[in-house]
Amino acid sequence: MNFIQGYLLVLYVTFLLYLVGKTMLFQMKTHTNPIMFLKRKNTVESFSWGMLMLIIVLYGIIIVLTAQGNVVGVTFSMLYHDAVYVVGMLLTLVGLAMVILAHRHMGLSWRMGIDKEREIQLVTTGIFSVSRNPVYLGIITLAVGMIFLLQTIVSLVLFFVLLQVIYVVISTEERFLWEKFGEEYGQYVKRVRRFL
Repeated sequence: MNFIQGYLLVLYVTFLLYLVGKTMLFQMKTHTNPIMFLKRKNTVESFSWGMLMLIIVLYGIIIVLTAQGNVVGVTFSMLYHDAVYVVGMLLTLVGLAMVILAHRHMGLSWRMGIDKEREIQLVTTGIFSVSRNPVYLGIITLAVGMIFLLQTIVSLVLFFVLLQVIYVVISTEERFLWEKFGEEYGQYVKRVRRFL
């Protein structure tokens, strides 16, 4: 296993441990299961979130196979250069940091999916004053970094599928936020862009 393969493995395990740990701590602190998309079966929301989770699992499979020395898909052999790997590592670290920071700024309003049962607040401060969707922007940044590190057609295709899935997730959440917060959300949309 080379340095990049080891880095990818550590990054992926760190991301998974963070998500699982965040979910468990949130549930213990609030007595609320934050995985809301599982409560509404056979909806666009549950399907898109299921696809998002599947994509995260597929990235894990690709990383494990890569760490074992297997190349998954056609590679961009012309890009094998230290600078490309450094850019990839920086992008993945920035992406992970954005996800963690956004979750922190969401506080008790954090959920995976739409929570129609409990009272939540519209978060517009911190990193949310720069981007309306910093969690998804962080995930996209992570995925771009993965393209630089994996350098395969599969990672590129997975990235474009991820973009489509995130678009559906955001669209569903935006409809809910318009209904829930009305003009307050409208003013926020005028001030802050969807991504940057």
